[in-house]
Amino acid sequence: MEVREGYTPGTAMFRHVIVARSSPWFGLVWAASTRWSRDALLEDLLDQAGQAVGQPPAQPARWSPWVRMLRRVLGVRRP
Repeated sequence: MEVREGYTPGTAMFRHVIVARSSPWFGLVWAASTRWSRDALLEDLLDQAGQAVGQPPAQPARWSPWVRMLRRVLGVRRP
């Protein structure tokens, strides 16, 4: 994650890039778990960034049922 100064004063821009070599196995893993987990992570990160600067989200991000199931299976709890 990269944070840059925004185009207007007092704003910021977040940039996230994934670079990977693709293969059939990677595509399956990405579709099954990584994609949804990454989305949930980024949404939580943006919610926390808003909280940190005094601009909390109107509606906090909700994890998809798929992410909640994966985290339950893996025994990972939300901080």
